[in-house]
Amino acid sequence: MKRFALVLACALILALPAEAGDFWIRSGNGGNSRNLVVGMPSNTRWRVSWNENGYVLAFDPPPPALDLSAVRPRSGGDQRPTVALAGPGKLFLVPGKKKYLTTKQVLPGLLVLEFDDGPPRHEPWGTFKHAKNSATADGAAPRHAKNKSLQQPEKTSHRKAVQGLLKPDIGIVMLRAEIEKSMKTAFDEGLLEAAPDGQAEQFPAGNSETSFGASGADPAFTGNIRIRSVFDALKHRAGPELKNATKGCPSNEVFKLPFPEGRKHDDASALSRLRANITGEFDKIDPEKFTALVRFQISRRLGVEAAALLHSHPGIARHQDILLDMASLVEGGGMSSNGMLRQFIHCPDDAGVWALAAQSIAHAQGLMIPDGLAQTFSKMPGGLRHILGPIIVEGLVEHGKLRMAGKIIAMTARAPGSEGDRFQLARAKLNLKRRKWNAGLEILEKIAKTRTPSAPEAMALVLETRLETGLDIPPHIVDLAQALAFQTRFTKIGRRLKRAEILTRAHAQHQEQAFEEVLHEKQIGNFDERLTTNIIAGIFLSFDPKKRSSAELARVYFRYRHLLTSDPGMDDARRHLAMVLYSALPATTLKLLDPLKNRQVPADILLKARAFLENDQPRQAIVALNGLNSAPAQEIRRQAFERMGRYDEALDQSLKHAPQNETVQQTAWRAGRWDIVKNAHDKLSRDAARYLAGTGDSRDGSVLARHLRPPQKLRLSKLRKILKDSQESRRQIDQLLKKYPTP
Repeated sequence: MKRFALVLACALILALPAEAGDFWIRSGNGGNSRNLVVGMPSNTRWRVSWNENGYVLAFDPPPPALDLSAVRPRSGGDQRPTVALAGPGKLFLVPGKKKYLTTKQVLPGLLVLEFDDGPPRHEPWGTFKHAKNSATADGAAPRHAKNKSLQQPEKTSHRKAVQGLLKPDIGIVMLRAEIEKSMKTAFDEGLLEAAPDGQAEQFPAGNSETSFGASGADPAFTGNIRIRSVFDALKHRAGPELKNATKGCPSNEVFKLPFPEGRKHDDASALSRLRANITGEFDKIDPEKFTALVRFQISRRLGVEAAALLHSHPGIARHQDILLDMASLVEGGGMSSNGMLRQFIHCPDDAGVWALAAQSIAHAQGLMIPDGLAQTFSKMPGGLRHILGPIIVEGLVEHGKLRMAGKIIAMTARAPGSEGDRFQLARAKLNLKRRKWNAGLEILEKIAKTRTPSAPEAMALVLETRLETGLDIPPHIVDLAQALAFQTRFTKIGRRLKRAEILTRAHAQHQEQAFEEVLHEKQIGNFDERLTTNIIAGIFLSFDPKKRSSAELARVYFRYRHLLTSDPGMDDARRHLAMVLYSALPATTLKLLDPLKNRQVPADILLKARAFLENDQPRQAIVALNGLNSAPAQEIRRQAFERMGRYDEALDQSLKHAPQNETVQQTAWRAGRWDIVKNAHDKLSRDAARYLAGTGDSRDGSVLARHLRPPQKLRLSKLRKILKDSQESRRQIDQLLKKYPTP
């Protein structure tokens, strides 16, 4: 009972916010949000170095765990740095726009990291002077500092900043005092003891990765506390693999799985023998045989069975947390994971490969590739390569690392054993990412016709790729997709496949059937509100006036317009429908665009103005274009002014963006601006402009400028010429009326 109370007390005191005894890191408040505050034991040494991506902050001795929950993530355009684990006892700091880092010790055991303007510091540093009377920086003030107040910051300002982050709580203080009292009793009873002096691990100097800044001992520190009870037993059960991991990385023995050597093997018989042998005398489970059974199940991709065995007998298998993650991984990530494997991404050998696979299947935002990945992967057994290879390739393809994905594909293909559907699916995804559509679709369609677990995902990729690239979709593929979607209904991949099937029918201009299917899926609970909104918007976006008449599209719209909500996810659908219907139904277009008024873009304003024009509302069109001065906006204004008979203002709009085109000539003709029309490209317009301006001359050959007067002496030849000129004049006037029609 005392031992249990001791363990509980130690766990509680480690969970409390300490001033100088615990490891923690958190973001600053208010205007100091881009700064970081790190708390650590006062005997801890540290070092900061720079690589091509950011800063690495390392601690010696490395902490058992680093909690990053109090670090606020970067959002939008703020200046906060991104913090991530870079390995045992190391933090990776990716700065924002402010890259110059200054470190300051403001209290014993407290380190403040300040990011400021300037280039990153490439030289490593880490001298930690335990000054009590004044806050000391790391020896380098910001290079842009110009006065003493910046070069020698006052200790009170930093102390207040940190104390603002660490507001004491009277309840925590009282609880801490009670726990310290219990620990004193434990010392008296011998359950706790002080670690002997001289056991600190020595680090070589001069290496940027392992050398740390000098550190003096804290006078208030009397020695490390060592607990010799349950913790030692757990450490003994962990085995030599974890004991010998100098960098916190498990050895390859932890991840070793049994794979058959040779062609003849019976998995069922082997599984039966392992199950029969896990219990010994008095029905006591043998940990070694129990662990062997779990590893055998994982190697045969029986992740659910392995996890159930581990959960039913907790604490028996060595490295249980790692084995649970491995079981989840071989099941394709469908099971819950404790995230243990992802912590080993910095490790070499098998641990790093498993960590990369865990990151890939968890769709991590930033995929880190461990050192020597290709070399380590090539040394793995063929069966293990067929398990991990497709998972790693999918993660690499998702993050655009196609060259490395190609290497993993090649090494997996060379491994003995059958490739399997997951491998073929990963190869198809790589081909699609390389824009090799035909090769990728050929593989996917073969997988989709099988009864393997990858068939639904392969069919979904077939439909999505053909929709994205505009390739034809044969009807038999759609029917097969419908059958697979029914078989996988109420699952994640089933919903994805059903969405692709519905959108495929919509793009084939069967929108009525698509609407009915999505409403049915929502009614039975297969689709939630968000997915339903997404699919309905996609159906409305499929309206194509080139493939279906405007009358039919209008009929479908009016039948299902109640599904078009004001949700922002349907904004693009509203814009598309407005463009399809504005010429035939301008009033409907205005109603479609009305919900976008608080988030409209310039294209929405132009479309609304055109709808006003089509609805014979030129004044509203001009009002709608207020503040928009692009060339399309000026053209709409010109048309609106012409509709209102204000030709001079229409001409001003035309001259702003196209001073010499045909539209300008027509507007100038209607405005009576003959000085502009006389510069037209065709001779007829120039002659007419000079005649109407009163500057025409019959000597230039223009028929319009001639005065048709009867001769004093009637001669047949003269009369014939007058008739010919009259006919030519009528012909030219007809041409002018056709060229410059009355609006």
